[in-house]
Amino acid sequence: MKKTTLLLLILFMATPLAFAGDSKKSKKELAEEQKQLNHGYSLLYQASKGFQKLNTLVALKKENQSVHDYVKDLTGTMEKIQAQLDEYKKTYPNLNFEDTGKPWVMEIKSKDQKDDRVSEFFPIFGKTGDEFERSLMLFVSFSLNELKYIVQALVDLEKNESLNQFNRETFNQLLRLEDGSLKLLNQRYFKKNYYKPQTEDKKEIKNKADDQ
Repeated sequence: MKKTTLLLLILFMATPLAFAGDSKKSKKELAEEQKQLNHGYSLLYQASKGFQKLNTLVALKKENQSVHDYVKDLTGTMEKIQAQLDEYKKTYPNLNFEDTGKPWVMEIKSKDQKDDRVSEFFPIFGKTGDEFERSLMLFVSFSLNELKYIVQALVDLEKNESLNQFNRETFNQLLRLEDGSLKLLNQRYFKKNYYKPQTEDKKEIKNKADDQ
């Protein structure tokens, strides 16, 4: 899944050093930097809304209890992330969650991907049982991994202390949820269990600026 590759390249190319000396930058430069940050926040906001729909889907499927419990945790966490973003938007009017920065062709590609995935998960004629659960958990795992690196980029670039604290906490929540999806996949759907918690190697997010 590479729908956010272009945004990640833009965000990672704009290193923390590029944001140094903000007081010497023009309004146009500062506005462009905020625009790039807003692209990342928009992807996080839209993803948090999208993940919440999985709760209803799984409930309609009436599948394994472990999947139900995981999805309940996932959707509850995403609901809190969305609520926090809504509150931050009231405090910081420069935040905007409408533009993901994706080119038009990528928007069409994402819509086609979404439509194809929905047809697989549809309650009536879509996949069921282990096939549904495995497909769902693979989709969740890949999506969380992608979102995790978007938030990592936001941590590296965001200079607002309050927002960056939120980004760090969000990263750790995404890391926890991704670990949960991988653990479930290994326990139930893979022939050999190669699961190793990421938190054993990376207990908390680290700002790349700390190394410079």
